[in-house]
Order: sequence, then C-alpha cells, then structure tokens
Amino acid sequence: VTSVTVVGHDFGGPVAVALSARRPEVVAALGLAATNVFTDTPIPFPLSTVNWPAVGSLSRRALFAPMALRMMLRQGVGAGCGPIDPAAHLGDRAQQQAISTIFAGSLTHLEALYGPVEAHLPHLEIPVFVGWGDRDPFFPLEQGERVARATHAELRIYPGAGHFLPHERPGELATDIASLMSRVRR
Repeated sequence: VTSVTVVGHDFGGPVAVALSARRPEVVAALGLAATNVFTDTPIPFPLSTVNWPAVGSLSRRALFAPMALRMMLRQGVGAGCGPIDPAAHLGDRAQQQAISTIFAGSLTHLEALYGPVEAHLPHLEIPVFVGWGDRDPFFPLEQGERVARATHAELRIYPGAGHFLPHERPGELATDIASLMSRVRR
C-alpha cells in the first residue's frame, strides 16, 4: 500500500492521526468523525468519576458494564434515527471488555495517550475532513469546531445526528469521504 485515506470515528480518530504521524508518506488524507484529539477535553459527569480517588475503580466497573455500554449506545444516536443494534456495535463479551478497557484507559490517561496526537495536528499537510452530528451527546459541536480549526479542515455538520455517524448517516458520510479522497494529490 502506497497511499491511503484514513478515517477514524470516536476512538479511531486518535489512531488515524497517530498513523498519519508515523507513516506520513502513506497517509494521503485524513477523516475525523465525532472524535477527541485533545488532552484537555472536558470529561462530563459521571464519566469524570473514573478519575476520582477511592471510587474510580468502582465507577469504571459500573459505567463500562455491558448494560451501561448498551445504554450509552442508545443515548448516542440523534433524533429520528432507528434503533442501534448493540450486538453489531458492542460485539460479544470479549469485545465489550476491550471497549471498556479502551474507554476507561483513555479517560484515565488523556495526557499520555492524546498528547502525541494533539502535538501532530499542526503538522498535518494533507486534506482533512471533520464530520460531526449537532446532537452528539458525548462530544458537543464546539469540540468538532475545535478539531476542524486545529486541523485546518472543513467541518461537515450533520443536522439531527448524534455520535454514531457511520450508523446514522452512512450515505452522507460515504459521500463526504469520497469528496475527501478526490482532493488527494496524485
């Protein structure tokens, strides 16, 4: 593979940016959808309790238990979106454990994990697309605007959409990714 367009949603966003930092000769364009790439992103309550002394481990177990993950999944979709299938998005018990580990770890180690990602943003010299739902309960639209400014990218707002853009707006997102790919210098 000599040239790719990498698109990351949610936890995939930092991975996509990190890949572009490690392999700039290969990553020709970057898409970021409903994601965090900053060390100082506010962590809302009750998620912030995972970092509290004495109760953090209890909070992690409660907040990232399978039932809680299913509830977050349901709450993450915007108005008018049909039900989201937990089996397809959360997987089996092992996959849910992996999601819990990644989720809790990213909240607990924001500086260490997201510092290199944030530091790379000003160095992006490739086409970047940022997509955001204006009803995202996890990352408000202001966060999307901030990501777009930091990456010198266009911001595509999906009215009425929540956090799960690939599920909620697959056709529109695919069209926007195709548009991003068309901007790649050959």
